[in-house]
Amino acid sequence: MSRLSGPEQAIVNLIKLLRGAPGGSSVEIIPHDSSFYQLKASDSLLDSDDATNTSSDLAATKYHEFLILRSGTIRTKFSLKKTATADVGHGQIYINGAAAGTERGNNTSSWIEYTEDFILRAGDLLQLYLWVHGGTEEQKNMRLYATKTLQFTEEVL
Repeated sequence: MSRLSGPEQAIVNLIKLLRGAPGGSSVEIIPHDSSFYQLKASDSLLDSDDATNTSSDLAATKYHEFLILRSGTIRTKFSLKKTATADVGHGQIYINGAAAGTERGNNTSSWIEYTEDFILRAGDLLQLYLWVHGGTEEQKNMRLYATKTLQFTEEVL
């Protein structure tokens, strides 16, 4: 039997207390990828696609898609810039094929990073769509940020 650190032992003791188990009883430890975890937006990188994409699409076109495995809040970040021939480069976060985020537009040739948080459910598809009005635009660094936190529910009697 391994010795647990302070926070881990506190969680085990809390679970024992809630279950009414005596101090010596065995208790299952919640695994790291358990459904008891939810996501909370933070600056901890979860996943990314750092490729640079070039778009000349006039209509909103999907360039990135992430399947969300845990419910919670996720912070998204992506960067846009227009090329010399473009009027404005656009990007927007979609959830399950529907526009959800703020429509972003950059009419400069400098990279601008956009950040936005979203509340998602397990099974949702988080997507980035791009389009441009004439010419081409570039997009890079589609990133998702969150911290896994234990999800507790309170039972009212």
